[in-house]
Amino acid sequence: MRLTKTSRSLVAGFVALTLGACVDQKAVDEVKGRVDLVSAKVGTLQTQQQDILAKLDSLQKGQKDILAKAGPAKPARPKEDPNKVYDLPVGSSFPKGAESPTVTLVEFSDFQ
Repeated sequence: MRLTKTSRSLVAGFVALTLGACVDQKAVDEVKGRVDLVSAKVGTLQTQQQDILAKLDSLQKGQKDILAKAGPAKPARPKEDPNKVYDLPVGSSFPKGAESPTVTLVEFSDFQ
């Protein structure tokens, strides 16, 4: 059996009225109260978020002012050359090993 459009509308209306009659008004009021409470909390959170964003903006402005007063930044450290050979005079120090080594390690120490 196939229902016509009108019949479907009538059945849907009947179901809606039946379910509407079964609703407990106390429960509906309780749910509305919870929704209002959540809405108030969301409003409070949005206000707090706006306050935080305003404070962050003022902090960023303060940092920019401090950097502007500090003057130009220090020049960058020169790049290190790992292939550079340092010629350190060994002098009359006591050497260990070969007469002309490929690598010489020099230790600086102070005995006091």
